Amino acid sequence: MSVVFSLFFTPVFGALVQMQNWKTLHQEAKARQSFWWSMAGCGILALDPLFSLVLAEGKVVDCTITLLLLYLGSWVFFSARWQIRYVRKHFPRGYGRKSWLPILPLGLAGYLVYLLVGFGLLWLGHTLR
Repeated sequence: MSVVFSLFFTPVFGALVQMQNWKTLHQEAKARQSFWWSMAGCGILALDPLFSLVLAEGKVVDCTITLLLLYLGSWVFFSARWQIRYVRKHFPRGYGRKSWLPILPLGLAGYLVYLLVGFGLLWLGHTLR
């Protein structure tokens, strides 16, 4: 399910959720890998405002979307699918799922903070030109 929510909240959200899942499953090495996936995603997201300072208006969106889609595909192929397989293999009859209710508002809040910072930097970039 974290993969589905990653389409809305970016793969950074999904990688952080999967990091917590790996910790719950006592797979610390895989939790560290998920942490680094989330940090890579944060790096890509941090590039977006920088693109707005150096690229033409239409190119910023194209660049950011392309990078995020490449990141999403890489994350799903190289990281997310392994947790899905692990859970299916070790819990064939399902497992006790936790509620998404506490984590979704955090994802939404993170997304809103990112938008506010992005708009703020975009405004700053335009006023400095």
